[in-house]
Amino acid sequence: MTAPRHAPTDSGIRGSAAESVRVFNSRLKHFLLALPCAYLAVMGAHAVRSGTGPEGFGYALVAIGGIAAAVLMLQGFNRQPVLTIDAEGIHCRRPAVGLLPWPAITGLGFGRGMFSRVVLMVAYDEAALDAEAAARLKRERPSALFGPRLGRYQGRMAGQPTVQIPLSMLAVRPARLQRLLEQYVHYEADPD
Repeated sequence: MTAPRHAPTDSGIRGSAAESVRVFNSRLKHFLLALPCAYLAVMGAHAVRSGTGPEGFGYALVAIGGIAAAVLMLQGFNRQPVLTIDAEGIHCRRPAVGLLPWPAITGLGFGRGMFSRVVLMVAYDEAALDAEAAARLKRERPSALFGPRLGRYQGRMAGQPTVQIPLSMLAVRPARLQRLLEQYVHYEADPD
């Protein structure tokens, strides 16, 4: 009997440990964030149509709210995976770090950023990367506005650079992603 090749399509995760795991954007989360933006656009259109308030302000609400709602919906319905985990390593499109190969990854952790967003923290060894990947990752250094847990993680990683991958808008729970990552990460026991 063979294992199923793909997880259910409504989970936002596809693949199996034998091939790769692909994590997509959450349509529901993007839709819920697009609602207030669309509401601003409708209120701006109503203000312009009824003639209440400054006309430029109404047009600005329509433009800003409409563009923000459209961008959020396009991101939510984009069917390219944001995060792919396979035998090569971790491929990430947001932030645009590309491939983090397993030999370069020195640590993985989960934490909350300053504004309670859940992030996957990936520490890596710059010497194990090629020149292009190292240059790409230099642009994605963590923000100075990180929470205490992220600071402790960076302290444990002995100053190695880390990449923070936000998970809050993805269709995966952090605990599930941790279980998926454990299929690829092998721990070695201390030789005591």
